[in-house]
Amino acid sequence: MRKYIIILLVFASCSDFEKSKLDKRNPTEYTYTFSTEKVKTVILDQFSNKKYRKMTLYYLNGNLYPDSVKIFNQTNNENDFCLSTYGDPIGKSFLYSKNDIPLDYVASFHLHLSKIDSSQTKVNVITLKSKVILGLELLPNIHGVRTFDYKNVEPTTIEEYEILLKIGKTLGQSGMPELELPEK
Repeated sequence: MRKYIIILLVFASCSDFEKSKLDKRNPTEYTYTFSTEKVKTVILDQFSNKKYRKMTLYYLNGNLYPDSVKIFNQTNNENDFCLSTYGDPIGKSFLYSKNDIPLDYVASFHLHLSKIDSSQTKVNVITLKSKVILGLELLPNIHGVRTFDYKNVEPTTIEEYEILLKIGKTLGQSGMPELELPEK
């Protein structure tokens, strides 16, 4: 009997998750009609101090975490930013669910700024790590703690474009397309 319960628990914890269909992918880059300095100022203002989904904003002159070190050590990234929660969820996923319940979504983002000219700046939002939390691991780790069961997933383009929209709204950028979400 005990063996049957253990096997049942293992299979129950391995249950899969669903991905909703997104008819049209959202943009993950946008060219704003503002200077690079203005865009940087807006990003610093809107995303610092964990104002946005509990994420910490990392910038070349600020504190670094491992992924941002790689970013800032590359050429042409001197104007870039990194948003991260150190592995904590940024919210419920719009696309990924289990038993019709949205899963917690975990991701970090690299905001790459490219100066087009004195009045145009392109921002690319690159997802560094995207995963969902399926629940807790069945067995505890060596410290006796049950940790989250993470599953790597494809970036959704929703969270990336939400970041771009937040920048655009603060700048007063006109003409940005609407956010695409899956049908419920």
